[in-house]
This record gives sequence, structure tokens and C-alpha cells, in this order.
Amino acid sequence: DVCVYVGDRPYLSWTNTGVQSESNTAWSERATLKLPKGYSYDLVNSEVLLSRMTVQQGDLRLPDGMRYRVLVVDWEEDAAEPAVLEKLVALAKSGARIVLGRRRPDRAPGLSGYPACDRRVRQLVEELSTLAITGKSIEEVLLASGVRPDFEGPWNYIHRRTPQTDIYFVAGSGTARCTFRVHGRQPELWNAVTGQIITAPDWRWTDDGRTVVSLSLPENGSMFVVFRKPGEPSAAAAPSARPVLQPLVLAGPWQVSFQPGRGAPESLVFERLVPWNEHPDEGVKHFSGTATYRKTFELSPEQAARTVRIQLGEVKCIAEVRLNGKPLGIVWTAPWSVDATAAARPGSNELLISVTNTWVNRLIGDAALPEDKRITRTNVALRAGKREPTFRPFQGFASEDPLMPSGLLGPVQLEFFETPHSR
Repeated sequence: DVCVYVGDRPYLSWTNTGVQSESNTAWSERATLKLPKGYSYDLVNSEVLLSRMTVQQGDLRLPDGMRYRVLVVDWEEDAAEPAVLEKLVALAKSGARIVLGRRRPDRAPGLSGYPACDRRVRQLVEELSTLAITGKSIEEVLLASGVRPDFEGPWNYIHRRTPQTDIYFVAGSGTARCTFRVHGRQPELWNAVTGQIITAPDWRWTDDGRTVVSLSLPENGSMFVVFRKPGEPSAAAAPSARPVLQPLVLAGPWQVSFQPGRGAPESLVFERLVPWNEHPDEGVKHFSGTATYRKTFELSPEQAARTVRIQLGEVKCIAEVRLNGKPLGIVWTAPWSVDATAAARPGSNELLISVTNTWVNRLIGDAALPEDKRITRTNVALRAGKREPTFRPFQGFASEDPLMPSGLLGPVQLEFFETPHSR
């Protein structure tokens, strides 16, 4: 939407324009203008202005295809190159929409041509001020030019476009109705975690030529919203998937088998799910590796005929799930669930959940042991006792460092949804 010129020191500050917060709507601490939410910008330097930027039909263009509706000139300093000012004047005379910040340069950098160069700067700044837009916010200029916000919603976003497709990436948590600056195409929801692609069940067009889509993201979730196919919104929103039967909670006991050679017993029975780091057994408490949880349960014919989802609750850190010998996938983030429809069956079912954590807990445990008793071999520093101020975190581990939550935390349950599956 916007390209911003602040002089030749744009490296001083760079903010994430997709983050929807007040602190990320300006390009630097010295900015006199702010970008409204829902728009994005690129910083450009003098080289781009002088050698690459042109005006076509009122828009600013670069040879690689980038197009901007507005050029914001918000100088960081009180010095400007006369050549840059001459190019800005030429762009404005060619029809470019240029918005000036409050700061005006009054001299040229350096002493070449002094003092005539300073007079030339002041002359060009005065001319540019008569051609450019002053005294208005960027939002006013964009809206007056017919440029509505590219994205409206509570989450972070980024937008990329191909000749036939608009691709938005949104990241956040919760449920929201988000507005995208696209019209005439149906939105698809691409889930990068599962690989699933579906047409958005609830969306509509707005009177100002945009599209509103209802989205739901898990904790720290993300999604691609892709507009690539023509389509019409339906008169009524498609019903969302909701459980139709009571969930089946898989309480204890769980048979847990630990990877050998890592200090934990070969197997244990967990009467209830507890993090490994809170287990009374020292080998389990400091275990690092893979442990497999085994559980059998019964399903009625009515339950097995539904769409079945296994909800793991929470896992630290990653889990591979199998039901009746069939792999259901790997889970490493919210919503911590897998589709078990194709593997579920009436009668007895066997569930295996293999959970892997990091090396941290074993390294902390080894820090308390003599070197010849340690399970790990590492060049990371291991020290007994409390961490001293001079022993920095990146240097290694102390035996009294806090352990990382690990294992299958749960609660684990099976959820049953309306859509039946074929056998």
C-alpha cells in the first residue's frame, strides 16, 4: 500500500508491519506520521527513488512489479540530497501521491557546492510542499484514494499476491471475523500443520468490495487464507462441526514404556497423567527421550460410526499417535488433536502415544552426577549445585536448574462429531 522514504538511514529501525499494535505503526522513533492498522509498508532508500521508481496511472512502480499507492516522505534528519528532492518533485508532477511528514530538511549533507547546495535544498523543499499532500493523515489519503484496509482483525498478518491468487497468512489465537481486501473469489483455509485445505464455511462480501471470513485459531495458531477460485457466498453459514455424543475420557491407568539407556525404568504404570519432571522416580524426573503410553478402550457401534477425534490435551514436547496399529500423525502444537475416524472400530481399540521431549532434563540430572556416571556425553558444561551468576544459560546446565515440563499432560479424550465415515 505504502512506500516510505526517511532518508538513507532506514536500517536504524525496522518494525513488523503485520503486528497489529500501536507500537508497530511507525517506522522509527522520530516518525511524524503513523501508518493506520490494516495497511503495510516498505522502506525505500535514495538509490531506489533515483534509479528504479516511476509513476504509472498515479501509482508508484518498481521494475520487479511492486506497486504502491502512496509515497510517504518522513525525513529522519534535517539534511537531504538535492538529487533526491528533484526526483520527488518529478514524481509529484507525474501524478504520484506523496504525503509529507512534519520535518523539513533545510540543508544538503556535506560541503560539496556549499552554500548554493543548501539554498537549492530549501528551494526544492518549498516546491515539493506545494505539490505533495500535507496536513493530512496517511489514513485520510488512502481512504480518499479508495484504498480500504488490506486486513481488519485482531491478529498479525502478511499478504502476498500472484496474478491469480491472493494469499494471506494470519497468526493469533481465538475466534474472530476478519476482513480481507479481496472480492469475487471464495476464501480457502489452508492448515499448514495438518495439510488440510477447506473452503471457508462462513464468509460474505462487503459493500465496499472486501470479504469477511469467520476464522478460529488455536492457541498460538496460524492459517493461510487463500483466494484463488471464483465463488459466491452461501445464504446461510455452513454449520460448524460440533460433538454429537458425550466425549469419552481416557483416564488412568496408562502403561508407559521408556526408551532404554536413558535412566528411567523400562516401564511403569501411571495411575494418572503427570509430567515426567514431577514424577517421584528420579529416572523419570530427569528422563530425556521417547516414552510410549499404551491404553485400550471400548467403542460402541454408534461411537465408531461417527467422525472421531482424539484430543491429547497438551503434550511436552511432541507426540506420534497410533490407533489399532495405524499411524494418525505427529502432534507438536495446539490444538493437540488427531483425526482417528479411519482407525476407530467398534469394540476394543488400542491407543499408542509416543512422546518425545528435549535433552534438557537429562542434562540437568547428569549435572549432579560424577562424570563416569552420566548418561549423556556432551561438550555442554554441567555443574553441580545452583547456577552461579557468571554461569550463563547458553554455557550449560546446573543440577538445580528448573526442569522442563515433559510428557503427555492430558487430559486425553475422544470426541465424536456428526459426519459419519465410510468403511
